[in-house]
Amino acid sequence: QQQRDRSLFATQLQRVSDVWRQDPELGRQLLSDEAFCPRERRDFTWHYWWRLCERVAWSRPGQTWFAISPDGTRIATLQSDGVQLLRARDGQPISRLTLPDSVKAWADTAPRFAHSDNRLAALASNSLVIWQLDEDRPPIVQPLEARGDSLAWSTDDLQLFVGTGKPGDPQSSVIAIHDATTGTIQATVPFDIGRILGLACSHDGKRLAAATMQGEIAVVDVASHDIVQQFPPTSSMCHGLRFFPDDSRLAAASSDGNVTIIDLATQQRRAANAHEAGLYTVDVHPAGKTLLTGSDNALVSVWDVAELTKQFSLRRHRARVDRLAFFDAGRRLASWDRGGQLIVWNWNPPPVETRRLEMPVTKMARSAINDCLYTVASDGLTVVERNPVDLAAQRVFTPGRGNLLSIAVSDSAGLVVGGTAQGRLLVWEQQTGRLLRTIDAHVREGDAEIPMLAVTSLAFIDDQRLLSGAHELRSGRNSRAGEARVWDVHTGRQLATLDGHPNGVESVAVSPDGKVLLTGSTLGPSREGKLRIWDAATYELQETIDAHATIITAMAFSPDGTALATAGDRVAFVWDWLDNRPRRRVLLRSHLQEVMHVTFDDTGDVIATAGQEGAAKLWDPVTGEERSTLPRESSHLTQVLFDSPRHRLLGCDASVQLQVWPTAEVEVDANQSESATQ
Repeated sequence: QQQRDRSLFATQLQRVSDVWRQDPELGRQLLSDEAFCPRERRDFTWHYWWRLCERVAWSRPGQTWFAISPDGTRIATLQSDGVQLLRARDGQPISRLTLPDSVKAWADTAPRFAHSDNRLAALASNSLVIWQLDEDRPPIVQPLEARGDSLAWSTDDLQLFVGTGKPGDPQSSVIAIHDATTGTIQATVPFDIGRILGLACSHDGKRLAAATMQGEIAVVDVASHDIVQQFPPTSSMCHGLRFFPDDSRLAAASSDGNVTIIDLATQQRRAANAHEAGLYTVDVHPAGKTLLTGSDNALVSVWDVAELTKQFSLRRHRARVDRLAFFDAGRRLASWDRGGQLIVWNWNPPPVETRRLEMPVTKMARSAINDCLYTVASDGLTVVERNPVDLAAQRVFTPGRGNLLSIAVSDSAGLVVGGTAQGRLLVWEQQTGRLLRTIDAHVREGDAEIPMLAVTSLAFIDDQRLLSGAHELRSGRNSRAGEARVWDVHTGRQLATLDGHPNGVESVAVSPDGKVLLTGSTLGPSREGKLRIWDAATYELQETIDAHATIITAMAFSPDGTALATAGDRVAFVWDWLDNRPRRRVLLRSHLQEVMHVTFDDTGDVIATAGQEGAAKLWDPVTGEERSTLPRESSHLTQVLFDSPRHRLLGCDASVQLQVWPTAEVEVDANQSESATQ
């Protein structure tokens, strides 16, 4: 840990050096604001140096802080030349707020929207700035006696609380209570327990909590301005502070990695350590059962409040996560980092929700036009059309003969096709659920000694043709090689047989332009793991690729057709798809057991994999970096499927439980905006 601290400290010093060369005046001003005294020079600590380094390095032009409005419609970004308001649903600009000439630099803290959404407050270098968003007029600028470090609105939006340093005494602070309409100071609360790094107002508006650089926490009565409770240091610098929804407890995050819950009635505290890096922000879900922290190593960690144990982490950020905020009644979460990136997460359903269904599910398919989810029951007898919102059954398709193992949906053809363990294809009409025909696709009639093949994978080539892959479920004395075949689904006529896989075919796919067919080997004595590429017009073999060691369990193309993902063994690969040929790009590896499934989201920017050990993971398809491991509620996942319209990922495990996880809804990168001058 000491070696890691030194390495990070050296990086910070380099940043300070760069800023000093670019803008010496800014560096001198920031250094002066730290208000050194002889005693501190003799007793410097790592944390004090760290604070100074971050203060200088992150106050350079282009540094951006975010705030999101309580109604979830707007995002405010502080940038060197003004405040940009963005639409929260897509990150597009709405309007721009100009800065008065007296404001030279922002303070090291985020802006705050009023609860009514009509005002925005921010701390500049020794000034409080308040904008009236529904009126076209200059902002109110109220000078401060010292630099402001923290900011909070009262519950009724009538007051603003500002934590500032105390002139001439760097060990003390002041909470200044401002009139939110005029900006004038109404009262002050002196603090002799260190610089205030965080403020939080209770939901009933009666109490204000303050956290200090020394890790102490104090509770102030808003009406009397008296400190009514004071708690000794939680551990080290306390950066994040939040009241629970019922105002009975406080959650605190510290720079040494500790997250602490304090019961205000009993004054008892519970603490746990993230064992990763320093924590710099905390928020509590409105339901009060989930707590989130943001850390120095770019993680958003989700904690169970009852046990105070970490459930999982979201790995989408690239820099220290400085602020978290639930909004829209807890249905969405905003997180932003020091690198200028804000991510809005869908939190409805919660991070992981177990939906109990009326029957177990082994396979899923989605209809983009009808916005329906089709599931195959584990007993293999039925296909169920589900409402995608609550996943309740809308219609059960007419059962056919055999146990279903695979499913394919064609919205343009209006068909749903299922493949059975007995080698048959069942073709249903999508609109009515009526069984149109049964095709004996991989059945060997009249010879009981030669087993039939199970249809394990299906893919539509176009509105008329279907590609099926099959292999034996159990090999025996008279074992039969698997195969892929092409069918006319409207007549049931076989168009072609694609031979060549000695063990059989585990997975199939069709290129987005429909010109190429892909077949992947299943597990068997030859342990080949080969990917075969076929011409969709002539059905001739074009290329054979050693893709995996033993098996290819699943394949998926990106929506734009430029990338192919394959899963098998304990890994997945992403391939560049150029001229209808794959070229290996990156390896996705961290599953403990076989990767059962792989899929792209509708943007092509995220890949999801399902592991036999029960883990679902999200990946960056360009770099191969693991973005997050989703919480495990299953011991065996068979498939994952993006439900992009609702910003969630679905996972099935052959039981009556269907897992539901949220995915990122909006991302805003300030470093790529026109106004950023980094």
